[in-house]
Amino acid sequence: MDPRMDTGMLVKEKPNTFDISKRISIEETLGMMDRLLTREMAWISGHSLSQTVYTCIYFHHIQTLNQLPMPTLTSSMDDIIYGVLKTYVLATFKCCHYIWTEMTQGNVFEEEDFTTNLFGLSFNDQHPDVAVFNDIDSSVMLLNHLLNTNLSETKIVAEILNRIEIRKSFLLSVIFFSQTEGSHLPQAKQELLKITSLLESIDLTLGKDVPGVFDPNINRKLTSQTPPRPVELVSQEESYKEFGLLIERLTSICTVVNYPSVTSLMVSLQY
Repeated sequence: MDPRMDTGMLVKEKPNTFDISKRISIEETLGMMDRLLTREMAWISGHSLSQTVYTCIYFHHIQTLNQLPMPTLTSSMDDIIYGVLKTYVLATFKCCHYIWTEMTQGNVFEEEDFTTNLFGLSFNDQHPDVAVFNDIDSSVMLLNHLLNTNLSETKIVAEILNRIEIRKSFLLSVIFFSQTEGSHLPQAKQELLKITSLLESIDLTLGKDVPGVFDPNINRKLTSQTPPRPVELVSQEESYKEFGLLIERLTSICTVVNYPSVTSLMVSLQY
């Protein structure tokens, strides 16, 4: 039998031994952020959590990451970059939680292409929103501190700062969208416009792969049935293009509150 058809089969495969406490290089940190967004977009487009964001080893150790303190201005560069990476993972996890919650509430039109099955995993082991934003603000401060020093990796640090700011605005926007009756759509639009501006200056050529940080066979260890074949992911460039289109669509949604009636909204959509 094909092992991909039975996750309970014992097969000879090399176990993934990636250590989440390992300090990876600054180029690998940037690459890991971009590749995580690629998997996030694959999940949003309809693939399962177990085939996309949950192939990231960090996502299986959220509680451990929550307990790690943020570095300070006197910390080494490796520790600062690791703290920033930890923050990015936690913020992405929080974004996935808000998106999943909105989809499971049934408030989305034509949601049948979206997979809400958690496959025995959980979104519960995470910080409150305010703690995540505190870590994000600390990361921004630390990265700006690095930019003010004489570093040869200034361009890469600037790109990591760009990713952190995009993630912060995206998290804020999904939180604003989750509020009842569209009460915070203007605030969501402001954050989405920030993302659009940040995406204009993005550089996807500086990041590097991190061996072992994404395990496509992780679904064999989950408690329930998952699709047997790994997902064929699109390129980073295509993923960011899709992300930009998503931001554009969300921005247009924010203008709904500007119409005085349903009739005026329907007329605008027709023309």
